[in-house]
Amino acid sequence: MNPYKAPAGNELDIQLAAYFFKNESVQPYSTDPKHASRLKKAIEAKYDQDVVVGLTRTRTPFHFARLDEDPSTSVETLAESYALALARLALVLALRRNSPIVSVPLAA
Repeated sequence: MNPYKAPAGNELDIQLAAYFFKNESVQPYSTDPKHASRLKKAIEAKYDQDVVVGLTRTRTPFHFARLDEDPSTSVETLAESYALALARLALVLALRRNSPIVSVPLAA
């Protein structure tokens, strides 16, 4: 599964909880803006970088989330919602860091 196109839902939320919140209660990070904001703070704390989120008018889907580590390694995801853009960014970052969630496949 391509993490840049991961679908919102419980499977994704379980993986994010395992990586960013050490298996505490799974929340709807990929669908609820309030919980997505908590995920944003967790990403920023873990990577010591600001996460930029916003809307783009030139592409669909319209929401983006970006972590600018440096100009050559920034990571950006697009999605239909704020929450899903952040969830996809979190998944991409976790997979890049060889996290244990790599072994848990997402449904197509």
